[in-house]
Amino acid sequence: MKRLTSLFFVATLCAATLAPVPAKALTDAEKTALAALLLLGASVAAAKHGKHNNSTSNWDEDRHGEPFSPSPGIVCLPRPKQCYQNGAISWRWTQRMFG
Repeated sequence: MKRLTSLFFVATLCAATLAPVPAKALTDAEKTALAALLLLGASVAAAKHGKHNNSTSNWDEDRHGEPFSPSPGIVCLPRPKQCYQNGAISWRWTQRMFG
């Protein structure tokens, strides 16, 4: 109960220090710049998470070779002869694929 009371006190204190401050209105130029930044951010996010996003495209093919996936969630790299399961090295798959 002491912890809950302390948490409530700290939250109340933080909320009191964040009292609203009157904001000045944005000019038309600032509104246009803000809209352009939002549009740019949305287009970058859409491009990054688009339909054609290939999870193996993050690998450096010159260094690691062309990655392949023997099973869903598994990515193997031929040059270092290592396999990864969900982003972490998988010794079982590495042994299975490269001996």
